[in-house]
Amino acid sequence: MASSDPRDACPRDARSPASIEPPARLEVCFELLAEGEVDLALVELTRIVRRQGEDGPRAASTLARVLDALGAAPEARAFDRSAGPGVESTAPPLPTDAAARFHGARPVPSRGARVERALADCAARHGFADKHVIELGGALPEPSIRALGVRSWTSLTSLSPERLAPRHRVLPLSARPVPLAAEHYHLVFLAAPLHHLPDPGFALAESARLLRPGGILFASLGPLWSGPSGWSCFEDWGDGAPLLPGWSQLLFEEADLAAWLGVTVGAERRNELAARFHAQTRGVRLFEEDVFELFRDAPLLLERLEPVGTECAPSPRLRERLAAIHPGHSRFGAKELRIELRKGGS
Repeated sequence: MASSDPRDACPRDARSPASIEPPARLEVCFELLAEGEVDLALVELTRIVRRQGEDGPRAASTLARVLDALGAAPEARAFDRSAGPGVESTAPPLPTDAAARFHGARPVPSRGARVERALADCAARHGFADKHVIELGGALPEPSIRALGVRSWTSLTSLSPERLAPRHRVLPLSARPVPLAAEHYHLVFLAAPLHHLPDPGFALAESARLLRPGGILFASLGPLWSGPSGWSCFEDWGDGAPLLPGWSQLLFEEADLAAWLGVTVGAERRNELAARFHAQTRGVRLFEEDVFELFRDAPLLLERLEPVGTECAPSPRLRERLAAIHPGHSRFGAKELRIELRKGGS
């Protein structure tokens, strides 16, 4: 008579590879998966493999085998992330079928797509036609600017004008006032990462000086470090898809990260990406509370602060784990924030 325990459907030797002892530790991963805690299961699995003393290609090989076992278990079928509504990733297949299923959970739209969505939101709410506009950070491509019908467009950026190849006006952004007329501009648009601004606080103060009374600062900021994909989490190398489990930028130690990357990108690239990941400055590691604090202190009136992309909010159990690791933070659901501030006056 067949067993009524669905976990028995997964071969015992697959559930407990020889390199993972004791087997009971691996059972934790299956229990988490059965409870719907996919991200915690993947993080715990990576740590178990790595803490057995395995490193480099061997750890990646073991992790790949156990991911396949995990994906074959009945508990995983409800969480197949390789298909279904909303999955837009065009990333190449991963080395293991199970890794590909879990990996495809949260496709990361390209940076250009995020900016274009923010632009459409701003246009619908405030319009661009016949307005003098400041852009902070230099995120918008030239064709998009030409289609807006603005009276003038000035980009303030730390990027070189040669890199942008613009037809519109570009001025260097530093911690000093820019040579532009005060209270002349209708709108300030910000969709570039905050680390493109040498001093975000000063940039907001300068925006307040340049806006005319009643003018709007519209900001779309993401992905947040406290969101499921962190600061893109290697979207540039993953062809639009994150290379890590959700919230692993907040849960993984460096060795855990390297073990997982050994599966998703291979041994040759894992060290390069792990090094780049851990070399990021604090400027890109902004939690939702950090962004709120920055804009709350700006010399403008806060009119809108709206989380975007909260469909991947963590479970209560995962949220509790994240808050314990990162004291002082409790908001982990948003991928992006849309913020609007208005300059007082008529």
